[in-house]
Amino acid sequence: MLKKLIIIFLFSLSFPLFCDSYEIVKDECNLSIDTPSLQNRKFLKIRLKNGLEAYLVSDPDAPKSAAALAVHVGSWSDPEDRPGLAHFLEHLLFLGTEKYPHESGYTKYLDQYGGQRNAFTASDRTVYMFSIDNEGFKGALDRFAQFFIAPLFLTSGIDREMKAIDQEFCKDQPLDTWRHHYVMKELANPKHPFHRFDIGNKETLKAISRDEVKEWYHTHYSADIMKLVVISPLPTAEMAELVSETFAPVSKKTSPPLSLPDSLFTPDKLNRVITITPLRALQTLDFTWELPPLSKKEEEMKVQDLLAFILGNEGDESLLVFLKERGWADGIRAGDQKLSSTATLLTVSIELTCEGLNHIDEIIHSMDQTLTAMRKGPIQPELFQEIQAMALIKYRYQTRGNVFEQVAEWAYNLVDEPLATFPKNSLIPFNYNPDLIEKVLKHFIIENAFITLNCDKEKKIYKNAKSERWMGVSYAIHSPILLKNTPPLAFNKKIIPESNPFISTQLLPIKREFSDKFPEPVTLIENSQGKLFFAEDSHFLTPEVSYSFVFKSPLINDHVKENVVMGDLFCKIVLDEISPLIVHANQAGIHSELATQPFNIQLDVKGYSDKTSLFLKEVLQKFNNGPVSIELFERNKDKLIRKYHNAAQSSPLKQGMDELYHILYKDRSTYGEKEELLQSISYEKFQDFHQKLFEQSYIEALFFGDITKEHALQIWSDTIAALHSKPYPASKHFQIELAALKLIRGPYLFSKKSKLEGNALILTADLGPFNFKTRASQEILSKSMEEPFFSELRTRQQTAYIVTNWAKELERELYSFFAIQSHSHDGRDLLARFELFIENFLQNIRQEVTAEKFEILKNSSIYALDHPYKDRDDLIDLLKTLAFDYDGDFEWLKKRKAALKELTYSEFIQFAADSLGSENHQRLAIFIEGKLPGSSLLNYKKVNFKKLKNELEYQTRFQRN
Repeated sequence: MLKKLIIIFLFSLSFPLFCDSYEIVKDECNLSIDTPSLQNRKFLKIRLKNGLEAYLVSDPDAPKSAAALAVHVGSWSDPEDRPGLAHFLEHLLFLGTEKYPHESGYTKYLDQYGGQRNAFTASDRTVYMFSIDNEGFKGALDRFAQFFIAPLFLTSGIDREMKAIDQEFCKDQPLDTWRHHYVMKELANPKHPFHRFDIGNKETLKAISRDEVKEWYHTHYSADIMKLVVISPLPTAEMAELVSETFAPVSKKTSPPLSLPDSLFTPDKLNRVITITPLRALQTLDFTWELPPLSKKEEEMKVQDLLAFILGNEGDESLLVFLKERGWADGIRAGDQKLSSTATLLTVSIELTCEGLNHIDEIIHSMDQTLTAMRKGPIQPELFQEIQAMALIKYRYQTRGNVFEQVAEWAYNLVDEPLATFPKNSLIPFNYNPDLIEKVLKHFIIENAFITLNCDKEKKIYKNAKSERWMGVSYAIHSPILLKNTPPLAFNKKIIPESNPFISTQLLPIKREFSDKFPEPVTLIENSQGKLFFAEDSHFLTPEVSYSFVFKSPLINDHVKENVVMGDLFCKIVLDEISPLIVHANQAGIHSELATQPFNIQLDVKGYSDKTSLFLKEVLQKFNNGPVSIELFERNKDKLIRKYHNAAQSSPLKQGMDELYHILYKDRSTYGEKEELLQSISYEKFQDFHQKLFEQSYIEALFFGDITKEHALQIWSDTIAALHSKPYPASKHFQIELAALKLIRGPYLFSKKSKLEGNALILTADLGPFNFKTRASQEILSKSMEEPFFSELRTRQQTAYIVTNWAKELERELYSFFAIQSHSHDGRDLLARFELFIENFLQNIRQEVTAEKFEILKNSSIYALDHPYKDRDDLIDLLKTLAFDYDGDFEWLKKRKAALKELTYSEFIQFAADSLGSENHQRLAIFIEGKLPGSSLLNYKKVNFKKLKNELEYQTRFQRN
């Protein structure tokens, strides 16, 4: 009998286990997670009777719960005469269901519990996701499930969401990435759905009826093509029952499969140069290949990652070095883009210099020679093993991340991988296959490349220019490329990179005891040279370390505008000098940032603990590394000028924020001012700045992670030695100066013209100086206004797609912000709507924020302070803020929490009236006035009385008849 039971037990392990309403799918992901803080995580994979598959993650220590659902159908399934229908449907599902009919009920429920929500429509899938405080999870999941059970498709919402999608489309029109994408779509295979317009706008959507949307939904949204991911502290068994009960009513239909032609591009569009006119100062030459069809087994190798690894290499034997030596290129990027389950693109993008624009043929030839060298190879398995090793390390030592982003990524990937093996095949390359490499490389020839050149038409002659249909992008198609008779270039480089010196080799699981307490760094060093904060990681417990530095010097002085741009240029040159090392480091999981901040330069280096200090040493050596060559100066000056120019031409809303901070901060320069200043900086002037930059310095640093005090002190000593500076006394450090709006009689409106399409308006109100009680009130007030402001301005009034408000503390002063980017309304009109909303909200605040809701919002804020970071990077940023901006006061969050607990409802109501009421004139509005495409806006003209009388015609009643 015992033997029989054992046989039955072993038999059951090989097949799914069945429950009444779902089956358990055997987990074939044989990867281990070695992070101690995640050892309590449990995983369960289930399939409901209706075919819906779910990946359940029980994490008892998760600060929030989250869920995402991917439907394996997207914009490529739009009817040919209804472009944008799938995207339109995605919007409509948020507007009420039979069980929860209120249009904004889902949003309001999430907001009460600190939630987030979003969705996106891709080519062959649509993904919906939310996160929420654990207390509200079950209610949110039930509301979420109803999207896929019984949506209402309210007639009242159809016209509004049509306008919202049109605003979304308008928002993307000034973005060069989208403009490039739409040229690719126009030139794609006409028989392929990639060729079609898919986002939708008011013209394509106006003919779509409610019945059509419902029919498409009921045809395509089938349970058996849905993948659900859930993260929650609930036990797996309870999660399975909850998911089964909640999603069991989702219908299973016979949804039509997506049929695609073999190729994304036709041969007549390949092996040519497509010149595209960008709006920004871009100079890039892009080579794009479609991967040939691969079997599921072949896809497991992820050969595109290996090829991108080689082509994007910046080492001594690389294509980029060859181009840099000739002054033709500044940088290179290579990566893949998965368009669908069966279509993947690999793109190599070369950032050109001005001189490089005169050598396009030679650069294309050098790419051809690079591919030839790769085919001669061989590409050794050791290179593949490096990529695989890093993917395995990343999985083994993963940390608890941002659950909102995590569930969305998992749901997206789950569409392409069997539930049983997930997430192994999505994350880790397996099955090295030299024959497959050879097969793919035979396809990677110039004759199969879709080649685009993005540059200003003034710098390159455009012939036979065309206008792309949807965004009006100017482009031209040039003659086929002929390389057969081209003499070879001096390209004798070995293209396959050497082994990566930063790959981790000695990582071990952390034995330290887990703690859920907020880390409070200690001060290891405090003297005339600087200050060092230190904290071991007892929470994430991964073999990772973070080094954060703030460098202060008399020359890092925002009062002197030229010094600001020379500081930016210094950072750019240092990064350029070590760019090959940065590529190696990134591939090995070591990441770095070097940038100027007000009155300082900040350096962040983080990665796996056994090799990160080695990379940091290389970076610091460049800080005082002798004179900069004229070539390095000119190349990076040109790149930085273009960066400033592009930032100054960014979206109207970003331009508005640039102007706002330029006004609020005494020494803040706009990007346009920086561009003009940098034009006048000579090589000699920069050399003088560079040589004297760290003659005096003061360093503040924060070291966090898998690091001992002894090692931290050694790194500090190495840093001091690398700079070799005299002390820069703290008494001489510059201080940030902020505008005191309370000392002027506002409110004020600042207006600026923009060449871009769309208007932006930002209204900021100065709420007075910081104290913990007012900060608590400000936070709850901002949260309570978030959903009503969005619903009123975006959903009901349809003024814009981007509508948002937030609260912030700047230099111990409190501010509230309201912002919008509109393609249909004038700034004065929007400002009036802002103020009317605020007035109505304050008049009805006791109905909008009842005493009960106040307590919910307050508890949500307290909960957020108890869980103040979403992932490891979030914690590091928070610790840096407390160390460098709050003078090392690591009790700050506790003080804010105490103030929230003490805050009463009546105090909150009084604060709201005082801070945002009409008596507060400390208001500043920034209006960026762009062009309104096809607007029906009533544009009133100013006229004086005499002129008006002269222009008017007067008629009797008999004449009018």
